[in-house]
Amino acid sequence: MNLQSMSGLASSLQEKYLPDCRKTIVAVQEKFRPEKCKKSFENITFQNKVALRRSLKTSSSPLGSCVNTSVDFKPLPEDYGGPRLMEGNKMDEDFVENLRLWYSNGGVLPSVLLYRVLQQAELSLRKIPTSLVEIQLEEEKIIHVCGDIHGQYKDLLNIFFLKGEPGRDVLYLFNGDIVDRGPASIQCMVLLLALQAVYPDHVFINRGNHEAASMNIKDGFYKELMETYNDNFLFDLFQEVFSLLPAATLISDKVLVLHGGLSSVHDFNLEDIRRIPRGNGFQPDDNDLLCDILWSDPMVIGTGVEENKRGGGIMFGSDVTAGFLNRNNLQCIVRSHTEIHEGCTCIHPGCYTVFSAPNKQKGILGGVLTLHPTDTDKLRLEGFVFQQIL
Repeated sequence: MNLQSMSGLASSLQEKYLPDCRKTIVAVQEKFRPEKCKKSFENITFQNKVALRRSLKTSSSPLGSCVNTSVDFKPLPEDYGGPRLMEGNKMDEDFVENLRLWYSNGGVLPSVLLYRVLQQAELSLRKIPTSLVEIQLEEEKIIHVCGDIHGQYKDLLNIFFLKGEPGRDVLYLFNGDIVDRGPASIQCMVLLLALQAVYPDHVFINRGNHEAASMNIKDGFYKELMETYNDNFLFDLFQEVFSLLPAATLISDKVLVLHGGLSSVHDFNLEDIRRIPRGNGFQPDDNDLLCDILWSDPMVIGTGVEENKRGGGIMFGSDVTAGFLNRNNLQCIVRSHTEIHEGCTCIHPGCYTVFSAPNKQKGILGGVLTLHPTDTDKLRLEGFVFQQIL
């Protein structure tokens, strides 16, 4: 083939294929333009975006940082009449009151607002230095200790009505098992977390054995979350928040409040509680001492230590309680975890139980234990009982 023929063939091929090549190049360039890439990323499912951010997150970063509430969710509907919390704004008294009213009227908090509440709750709980919170009651200040709530929102609000609104003048300590079993675990937990974030020096929450993934899957909280929000990461974020809850609270160096009870750990003391890990989704099954604190039960009669039929923790006798109190210079322990008809009672010397999820059908009263400062080195315990609100 001579040069003239080769030149003609090249021209023919260019006319035939070059337009298609140009179209392909333009299409590729269009597909990978920055604004097109951004739009494509926004179309990825929320769960995939969160999973990607989670894989890039450092262990010290809050889990809630994996959600960007300003871009991950659509704007609230125009007819939405519930509480509002703008990106970057902190929860305050007005938000908490609007949240309570919204829940009381059967409202569902939109996902974007729920994530903002949990993000702020996570940051607030991360400020607690150890697994043992220590409170010093000032003169004429009292603290109401509430036991299991178990998703009974009406009864939670009834406690506030009967004993005073939580805030700067009224201290509350909720001793775990806020969720599971009852019909409104989300409402109970979210309201208390919001209160703790707004009043961190006046509203306190201990961890219970039901603030754990295995119990939530078994006893209803996971199902409630999925039916309401259908969001697996939301469950993970709740577990992170639960893992940041302290294991116990020491009041005026004299009364130790913990959900279940004591441990068989040799010479068990307060420093052991302070060293219990928190955060990073830490579960009770990951630590024998935490499991004991959340699951143990006192014996009404008997001494020593026995196996607990619940499958976690121990049964501990009055001698175990006396030894623990003496070693740590304590007046008594207050625990919950046990459904009792009286609402609150003394199980054996130095060991009190308070349970705050009443049940009319079973004849069970709800209880609140109020701790008062006195002129002596001991606190005065005052019991209060109430009936279930149906």
